[in-house]
Amino acid sequence: MSTAEDSRRRLRTFGMIWIALAPVVFVMAGMSSVHSEATYRVQLVVFSAVALAGIVVGIGGIFHRIWAASGMLVLSWLGAIYFLGSALLILLWPAIPGVKAVFHPVMLLASFGIAPFGVPFILMARSLRAVIKNESF
Repeated sequence: MSTAEDSRRRLRTFGMIWIALAPVVFVMAGMSSVHSEATYRVQLVVFSAVALAGIVVGIGGIFHRIWAASGMLVLSWLGAIYFLGSALLILLWPAIPGVKAVFHPVMLLASFGIAPFGVPFILMARSLRAVIKNESF
């Protein structure tokens, strides 16, 4: 398989992945249990925008548009930051001055349970970077 064919295949595959992830992102925001109504609404708007962007760049990826690769790259890094950042924040939260939280071993388990979800996003971003670098298709 040529490099151009491989890039087209990866772009189409990642496009389908982002189309499949879009509803999941929206449901994640809808299921949120934050205490503030304003925070909930902001979170819902942001996650909805990411879900909509996922559909748009996913369709672009299926049709082999190079701009879609750039969009999916950004969304992939956002996914990685979201999961890895959440895991790190769970660990560091008790160390923030003024916070009354106390470290508990369950927090370590929760952190190790969340962090692995960021890894596929990093791998997808690395692959998309190679697709963009190879934009001869």
